[in-house]
Amino acid sequence: MSITSQEFQDAISVYKEGMDSLIENIGKNIRLVFIQEITAEVSQDFDDEVRGGQIRKPLYKDNAPTKTETYELIKGLIQYDPNDYKNYDLRINNSSNILRLKTYINNTPSLLKCDYIIPNFDISGYLYAKYSLLREPIPVGLGQDIYTISFWERVT
Repeated sequence: MSITSQEFQDAISVYKEGMDSLIENIGKNIRLVFIQEITAEVSQDFDDEVRGGQIRKPLYKDNAPTKTETYELIKGLIQYDPNDYKNYDLRINNSSNILRLKTYINNTPSLLKCDYIIPNFDISGYLYAKYSLLREPIPVGLGQDIYTISFWERVT
């Protein structure tokens, strides 16, 4: 028995509404951390006497490079120690350090650019862990790829 186009569209709508409801209602807040290093300006008058006049190096006496962190908060479904990481050709020594994150596909650029994430950020005062991206996000969905799954490995 085949289904009609309308029945298929109805199934897609039910899936999308259910997944959106899961992410918004039981999804956890995930903090994306972006680290940017701001380097000191190099004076055009400064020459490195040891290496020659062509190499410019900054003087760090007054303005050493600094690192700044910026943040973004997203919602997503978290699964610790997922069993399906093998389906995505990931070879892991200790699967208990793996996290799977399912979120909206429009978060993909931020997930790719961030240095690490802090899952379940609301309780980070009690349980704090950093995770780095293990594999690029994988688009998923029914009919349309509107969600993404990504795998993360614990770094601290």
